[in-house]
Parts: sequence; structure tokens; C-alpha cells
Amino acid sequence: MSELSRRGAVLIEHPAMAAPPVAMVTGRARRYRVWRRLRAGIAACAVVAAVAGGVAWWPAGPPPPPQRWAAAGAATALPAPAVAAVPAGPAPAHAAPGTWRLASYLSEPLSWRRNNGGPAPGYLSCPAAGTCYLTGSAGGGSDSGPGPPLDVLYVSHDGGLSWSAIKMTGGASFTTALDCPAAARECLAGGEVFGQAVLLATGDGGLHWSYRALPAGDGVVNQLACPTLQSCRALATQSAQPAWAGGGTPRSWFLRTDDAGTHWSAVSFPARDTIGALSCLNAAECVVVGSGAMNARGDGAPQALRTGDAGRTWAPGLLPRGMSFMPFSVASVTCAGTSTCYALGLHLERYHPSRSTSDEICVSGPTSPDGSGCVPPAYTMVGAAVVSSDGGTTWRLLALPPRTPGPTLWDISCLTAQTCWIAGEQAGSAMILATMNGGASWSKSTFAAGPLASGQQADSLWAVGQIACPAVNSCVGIGAVNQGSYHTPVYTNAGG
Repeated sequence: MSELSRRGAVLIEHPAMAAPPVAMVTGRARRYRVWRRLRAGIAACAVVAAVAGGVAWWPAGPPPPPQRWAAAGAATALPAPAVAAVPAGPAPAHAAPGTWRLASYLSEPLSWRRNNGGPAPGYLSCPAAGTCYLTGSAGGGSDSGPGPPLDVLYVSHDGGLSWSAIKMTGGASFTTALDCPAAARECLAGGEVFGQAVLLATGDGGLHWSYRALPAGDGVVNQLACPTLQSCRALATQSAQPAWAGGGTPRSWFLRTDDAGTHWSAVSFPARDTIGALSCLNAAECVVVGSGAMNARGDGAPQALRTGDAGRTWAPGLLPRGMSFMPFSVASVTCAGTSTCYALGLHLERYHPSRSTSDEICVSGPTSPDGSGCVPPAYTMVGAAVVSSDGGTTWRLLALPPRTPGPTLWDISCLTAQTCWIAGEQAGSAMILATMNGGASWSKSTFAAGPLASGQQADSLWAVGQIACPAVNSCVGIGAVNQGSYHTPVYTNAGG
């Protein structure tokens, strides 16, 4: 069973996440698999110290063995990573600025002589026009190569047209995207070193790294938002039971620091709700979305929470009826401007069942794979976008473009309160939506899946899984893949 199918089972068990009399979630989850990895860990997070003008660095040296960790907050430098060029993909088609097209592919550098596979699911960020980082694992496209996949940082300085790969060393891996609050080359990221939760830092765009081990007990960081190098906010997850007991139920925590990681505070969300996405307007105001599927009530209710005091207290937002967020998967939130936030999730859409539409599953009454057992009214869960203009207090549903069949919306990037891009798919075709008026109207770009390269997985061309837009005509989108593809497509709207 795919990860998304397993998440979908949560909705089946908790009908309150949808709308009465819903009893089953859509079967679309059988076709699309989550590209983001959920890492369960046993430690929390800290941040590297910042000095005037940048990140403080410590003498280079080998990392400590897993059984001998320094006290929480102790700083350690990782050995310098190896850097190699990524094989060039197809020559990018010239286009006017703002025109989307397939620009390049990601794969493993040939000089590493492993699988020559593309990146396994990772995390994209583009802190400045032309500069993008994608954390992931190379060698994920084949099981035939020697050794486990390599944790890699893919870097582009020309808007996604070409890439280099930085091989992480010292047992380091990423659990979040890079967050670069000061400059495009000075960045922080959640991660692990030999399974110990850490916060990673680089001051030169990924060529050198240091980390700080984190105090145990608050889980692994899987979302990071740093308005400044001193003030960071994070989501962390921790299993309530040990792995040998079945993995337990993941819990979500909110972490904050305002002194560059010297001290951290951990806050449990109301009713122990499971939160999967975080965005902050500033150091004090943040919005999170998730569900109550894992809380003590077990009611599965969708949650949009907001804080105005850096996480000390949280208040629920009012969501449209039928909106839901599946834990750690179909949920994304981003805030821009002074009080505007957008979120992606799932929403009930009424349909008339037909034997010819195998991906539409009845959610009211008896079911069968082809929908023939439905008793109207019946619904399906489709991707949906909501917006809040008051910092997450109230939310309203946004209308997507007409003739967008069965959309799945994976990621959203907003340059301003009015200007946003959504990455996703419609009916098996990769899709990007854009709005310049706060969601009142959308333009749509789709990409037909061409002939597959040797070793390429078809699902890498079915959807755009991640998107980042640091400027209007400097967006980069990454094809959604499950466990890596020899050639992972990269899309851009930069002119050239």
C-alpha cells in the first residue's frame, strides 16, 4: 500500500474529517504516492549561533560516533562534501518570460558511478531569483546499485536550467527544505546525523556545513520557518510509542527559539492534533494546518490553527465545510504580505458515479471499485485551495479553473498576498496554476508526458510535486516522484 493510501485510511476511520454522511475517502490515493518522506526520530532541534553578518563556524573535524553525542547545543562541523555536475538534460526550449516549459532533468552525477538514479523525494526552496536548492537522496531510481542512496543537496544558480550535486558527509541527511533568511547562501535546515536530530547550517550555499545536536524528547524537525537567523519556528514529530511496538502514533510539536538556538521552547498543539504544515508571517504570527486524526478524541477533524505570540497560545480558524488535511501529506500552507495565508488540502466534490470513471469512489453508502455501488448523493475528495485574509482566523474556498478534472494540489508558493503558484496534476497530467489577483482567477499550464527515458518512472511526469517562486518569472517546479527516477523533470517559467 502506498503512503498516501495509508494516510487515506485515516479518513475512512474518521468520517468527521469530511462531511456527513461520508463513510469512505476517494480511491485516488491508490494512484498517487506521497513524495515527501516522513522521518520519525527521537530527538529535537537547535539552531547554529549567529554572529554579526553571518553564521558562526567551528573547527572542522570528524563527527562524533552515534553513541557519544555532545551536550545539546554543542556545535560540530561536518567534513567538506563532494561536489559534482549533474548530467545535462534536454536543451531547454526558448520561451518568453512567464512561459512554463520542461527545462532540465535531475539525475545522479556520472562520476559517482552508483545507480545513475535521480533524487528520491526531497524538499525544494528557492531563496533568490535564479538560486534553488533541492534536498534529497541520489541513487533512488534503481535497487541494483551498490550501497544505500546518498543524501544530496542539488543546487542551481540559473533558475533550474543546470544543477550540481553536493554529497553530504558525516552521516548527515535532511528532513526539511533549506530556509535562507539572510541571504541565498546562508541557510538552515532540519536534519539528522547518524539518526540524531540536528539543525544543519551553511554559510556558503551548501559547500560546508555545521550542525548542533538537539535535546532529546521533542522529535525530528520536519518543517522549519526562520524569519531571521536568531528566530526560528519549527514543527517536530515524535512517536508516542517505540518503533518495536509498532511505531506508535506520531505527535506534533511546535518549537521556537529567539536566541539562535541557545534556548528552545516546545509546545504541544491543542488536543494533541497532528499538524503537517507551517508558515509564519513574522516571528510572532504563524499558521499551521493538519488534522485531529491522531488526537485523544480521535475525531479526525481538520485543523487550521494560528498564533500571535510565537506559539505560546493557539486559536482555531474557521474552515469551509468539507475541507480536510491529511496528516503529513496532502497539506500545504504559505503566508505572504501582512495577513494573507493560503492552504492546500482536500475538499468534498459531488459527482454522479459511472462505471467508466474508475478513480471515483463512492463515499456515501456501499462501494465498489468502479463506483457502481454508490447511492446518490455521492462525493469524491479532490484537491482544493483556501485563503485567509485575516491571519488564519477565517478561510474561504477558492474556485479552480473550469475543466480541471480531479485535481490533486501538492504545493503552493506565494510571492505576495495576491501572487501565487500551485503545483499539482489533473487527470494524470502535470499542472501548474497561477493567480495574480489573490485567487479570484487562475491561469493553468499543463505538461503532456512524453516518451520516457531509460529508467524513468512514469509518475515523475504525472504531477509537479513542488514549486518555489522567488520572483514572478523565476519559478521552478520539480516533478513528483515516489522513490526516485533516473531523470526527474524540472519545470521553469524563466525566459530564455
